[in-house]
Amino acid sequence: MNLLPIKPSIEVQREQVRLLYAQGRIIQLLGIFSSLIVVLIYWDVINHQNLLIWFCANVVIYIIRLFYVSKFKKISVNNFNIEKWKNKYIISTFISGIVWGSLALFLDPSWPSTHQVALFIIYTGIIAGAFNSNSPVFISYVAFYLPPVLMLMYTILRQSNELFYELVFLITVYIILMYVTSLKYHNHLTRSLELRYANEQLVDELQIANKKLILLSEIDELSQIHNRRSMNKFLTKSWEWHYKCKQPISILVIDIDFFKQYNDSYGHLKGDECILEIAKILEKNTRSELDLAARYGGEEFVVILHKIQEIEALNIAQRISSDLLSKQIKHQSSEVSEYLTLSIGLACMVPTKIDNQTKFFDLADTRLYKAKQNGRNQIVYC
Repeated sequence: MNLLPIKPSIEVQREQVRLLYAQGRIIQLLGIFSSLIVVLIYWDVINHQNLLIWFCANVVIYIIRLFYVSKFKKISVNNFNIEKWKNKYIISTFISGIVWGSLALFLDPSWPSTHQVALFIIYTGIIAGAFNSNSPVFISYVAFYLPPVLMLMYTILRQSNELFYELVFLITVYIILMYVTSLKYHNHLTRSLELRYANEQLVDELQIANKKLILLSEIDELSQIHNRRSMNKFLTKSWEWHYKCKQPISILVIDIDFFKQYNDSYGHLKGDECILEIAKILEKNTRSELDLAARYGGEEFVVILHKIQEIEALNIAQRISSDLLSKQIKHQSSEVSEYLTLSIGLACMVPTKIDNQTKFFDLADTRLYKAKQNGRNQIVYC
């Protein structure tokens, strides 16, 4: 069996110190109340002046500890000096233990047996009572209970009564039992906290991994804009919002003119570069927080425009076409231009049915088809 406490991580140490102070207020008030009970019990057998000095010393210590507890509660639970606050608690606990231990120095064999027994009951009571509140930091509990029991043993050993030696033996056994019990509690708490933080870290890592997976499932690998799946989800949600708010929604369905011929002439690597260039142009002409640009498949793209009237959507479509032409990407196999061009179908609508987004998309797709029929390199709208 390990007779020393487990060394915890920084996170666990922080939580253990927080647990020390969490019950601090009620513990200190109970300490003052217990001190008052002791005064009442021993008023008739201990010199009044000595007893009052003992009581005042105890109260002062508890008030100081109350002050530290109140001060600790005002600081951030995740950002405080662990060693500083731990040491404050341990030192104040040790001093409190010394004050409680000094009560044993008043022990006199002439006391009535009830008062002598009461002293042992008081000591076992305060030691047991401090178990839960001090054991989160093991040394804190030891610092509290050792002064009282050592002073009590010292006072007893000064007596000549053989019964007192038996009491010393029982107290020694009690000290060992409390040490072992406190150690087990502290180590169990430490392991539990370590496991909790490990689980929390694992949950955080899983959440990050899930977010990455979701992001990967909705982003087109080549163009690095949204894919068809993401576009369908966005269109459904956006359509519902525009239906409820009676606002116009616009959509552009875009196709690269003679893209197969471009790939045949310049190769697929050059074709991929064109896809990337058009994706950048689409993102440039949309509002990232409101609109959506997506690669629908192959050389086809979709742009969904939030709260945009047809004339505004037409202006955006024209800018997209102009921006691509300004790049002057050579296309010797095109039948409409020496440069790469686009055909665009545009639809704008204020939704009147909650589930009509598919027909809305089909309308824009039909207009794209007309643009191709009409000779390409153009925008067809209502």
